[in-house]
Amino acid sequence: MLLIFVLMFVLFTAFAGRWGFLRKTGLSKTTLQGLFILKAITGCFVGWLSFRLNPQNDYWNLNSDAYQEYQLLLRSPGTFFSALFHSNYEGLGGFFDSVGSYWNDLRYNLLIKIVAIINFISRGNYYINSLFFSIIGFTATIALYMIYSYLYPSAKTAILTGCFFIPTCLYFSSGMHKDMVVFTLMAWYSYALFFLSEQGFSTKKILLFFFSFTGLLLMRNYLVPVILLGTVGFWLCLRLKHKPVLIFSSVFITAVLAMFLMHYWLPAADPLKIWVQKQTDFLALPFAASQIALEPLQPNPMSFLHNLPQAINHGFLRPYLWDSGGRFSLLYALELFAYQVMALTVFVYLIKKKRLPVVHPFIYYGLFIGLTMLLVTGFLIPNISSIVRYRSLYLPFLVTPALILIWPKNTNYN
Repeated sequence: MLLIFVLMFVLFTAFAGRWGFLRKTGLSKTTLQGLFILKAITGCFVGWLSFRLNPQNDYWNLNSDAYQEYQLLLRSPGTFFSALFHSNYEGLGGFFDSVGSYWNDLRYNLLIKIVAIINFISRGNYYINSLFFSIIGFTATIALYMIYSYLYPSAKTAILTGCFFIPTCLYFSSGMHKDMVVFTLMAWYSYALFFLSEQGFSTKKILLFFFSFTGLLLMRNYLVPVILLGTVGFWLCLRLKHKPVLIFSSVFITAVLAMFLMHYWLPAADPLKIWVQKQTDFLALPFAASQIALEPLQPNPMSFLHNLPQAINHGFLRPYLWDSGGRFSLLYALELFAYQVMALTVFVYLIKKKRLPVVHPFIYYGLFIGLTMLLVTGFLIPNISSIVRYRSLYLPFLVTPALILIWPKNTNYN
């Protein structure tokens, strides 16, 4: 297995420096290969560390379940594929449920069957499987880099830092896990959306757009409404050529008001019940070392407004430097503190300028998705480690524009 691992590592590294799509970044072959090696090593480290801390973790359980599916594939290919259309639960309800539904099973089944097919090469070796996930996740980070470097070609150092070197994003988007898949699909969707608007329609971009959207719908469906709202705001900015802050603020307020009004006017399709059920599912998970108090939501507007300060606190400010829950709480807190200082620096910069910079609507699209999902995370997630993990996937959309703005000698915003 070591020989196969080394062979795959060398092949993927060579591929990272030669694939035409990746070379469009303008980065050198050596840089691309170095960035991939960083991603691959991080993916392997995630597996090694998670096993050392707890052998029964999500990463290794996925690998173990996939090996069983691989054996099923060898014995009965028909059963292997037809199992995707069966579930232990009656009917197709509970699309937004986190547990106890066909759709929740499907999310996990898709992952293990993908890994099972990779097992034809890896024979179940976790680290070889991780390399395949690393090259897929690498293309996602490259996709984000290509968007920002297209907009601000003179800020490539800042963009590289924001896309590739955010510690928690690098860690959680490199492991063989659903988080890596969600990050990849979100980046691909954003790439397709942006370049469809900039370069016009093409078959590849349209296919990527719908594939990534469908994947997000299956893998993390409660992210999809936010993605759609961000897309609407992005499209309105391009069409109306008006102030993006006003447009995205209007989209957010309209969406919130629509949810609240549907609670009263269309109780059968009350979206607040979906959010409450999602929080209930998270609260029902086993108690974690980094567990924090989370007031249960009720399916009415006043409950959400009452919980809003707590959601902002959890989503944007936790962990504090003095939080003690979890092995890596202090490291997480130090990273978050750095972003808070960065946000303060941006705020002071804007105060001195006395106006918002004129930037492309995509910047606001990314900020909208990132800030909204941090708020959603604060409403739903009851432990610090999970908050950090979920939040990490949206940080490139928040940190990269800030770095472009404040990076020394950058003049990228008007």
